[in-house]
Amino acid sequence: RQMCIRDSNHTLTKERLRDSQLEAKRRAQELLNGDYVFADTETTGVTNKDQVVELAFADNTGKMVYHSYFKPTVPMNPEATAVSGITNEMLADKPSMKEEWEHIKNVLNGRKFVFYNLGFDERMYRKTCEALGIPKNEVDDIFKGATCSMLLYSQYLDISPWIKMEEGAHAEGINIVQDHLADSDVNMMVQLLRLSLIHI
Repeated sequence: RQMCIRDSNHTLTKERLRDSQLEAKRRAQELLNGDYVFADTETTGVTNKDQVVELAFADNTGKMVYHSYFKPTVPMNPEATAVSGITNEMLADKPSMKEEWEHIKNVLNGRKFVFYNLGFDERMYRKTCEALGIPKNEVDDIFKGATCSMLLYSQYLDISPWIKMEEGAHAEGINIVQDHLADSDVNMMVQLLRLSLIHI
C-alpha cells in the first residue's frame, strides 16, 4: 500500500496529514465500539428506477444480525445479475422490502448505519422505499447519523474517496474475493476497518 504525503506546496502538510489519520482512527474505533450496524445492499441496477434486492446487517464483529433477499417490482438488470449472480427466478418467492419493513426496524432498534458507499446505498434504499410506499419519515429516521466507511478509509489513506472495497481489503492483507453479495461484503467492510486501525 502506498501512502501519499503531500509536500509544503499542497494544502496538507505532513503534520496535518497525521492529524487527519488519527482522526480517521478515532472515528473508526468509535464505529467499531459504538451502537452501529454495518450494512450493504445489492440492487436490480444502478438507476433511480432500480430497487434493493438484498440487504445484510452485521455487528462490529462481522456477525450477521439480519440478511434477506427481496422481490422487487422491477426486473433485474442483466448487468447487475452478471455482477452479483442474483436472478429474477431467485427472487420470485421472496418477501418484498415492505413486508420486511417492521422486522428491519426492529433489528436496527435505533442503531445507526455504516455503509461502505453510503451515497449509493442510501439512494437505492430510499428509491426502493418510495416505490413501495414506505413512509419517508421512517426512512429518514433510520438514516440519521449514518456513516460512509469508504470516506473514512480514504481519509486514512489521504486519497480520492472512490476506492473499491476489494482493493482496500487486498491492500490490508484481507484475502477475500468480493462476490458482490451483501452478506460477504459486510464482513469485508468490518475487517477492513479493523485492520486499518492496526496499521495507523
